Amino acid sequence: MLAAGGEVIAFCDADDEVVDGWVQAAWDALITGLDVVTGYVHGYASQIAGPDGTEILRESHALRVPVPTCNCAVVREAFLRLGGFDESFNRYGHEDSEFSIRARLAGLRIGFYPPMQLRFSATEDLMTLSRKLFHSGQAEVRMWVRHPEVFPNQNDLKSVTDRFGQWVIKSVRRPLLMKERKHVRQGLTSFGNVVGVLKGKRKGWGNPELIPPANRK
Repeated sequence: MLAAGGEVIAFCDADDEVVDGWVQAAWDALITGLDVVTGYVHGYASQIAGPDGTEILRESHALRVPVPTCNCAVVREAFLRLGGFDESFNRYGHEDSEFSIRARLAGLRIGFYPPMQLRFSATEDLMTLSRKLFHSGQAEVRMWVRHPEVFPNQNDLKSVTDRFGQWVIKSVRRPLLMKERKHVRQGLTSFGNVVGVLKGKRKGWGNPELIPPANRK
């Protein structure tokens, strides 16, 4: 990010496909005065808004709604001012969620621009997806620790073990649920939460790894 020389930095994942005009759409949105913009992601489960700009998630959840880095753009100066991404999220997941929380708490102007669209490529390999979900569950705990004001009492061993235990009981009572992708995803993420809390209690989470203030130019 420090090597980027333009006024705007745009993000997408290497295995996704942006639609025609994606870069122009990002620029058009940001020059209206926004600091961060995202758009509609085809094939993505969690959306901030529909393709026409209609809000999907309630405003009360605003601080918890991430701007997905698979489809977003940010004013470089604002990105550096916040210190960029927290690179202690070094496995998989939630670095964009954590950045979104800091951006909202700092008062950055975040918007949704429908023409900025992207086609999401879902992970199909079961083992790869399982690893991602497990690591994402651990990263989620790191986010809870970084922002207890947004996630009060989430980093609690009893809470995460109870939640995982409920998932196990439900799976035993209704074994056909194990054929449902959503249920399996919930279990892997929940197990990752348990491991994350245990690791944190044993090793601690350390400090955020942001861009040093001297380099935020």
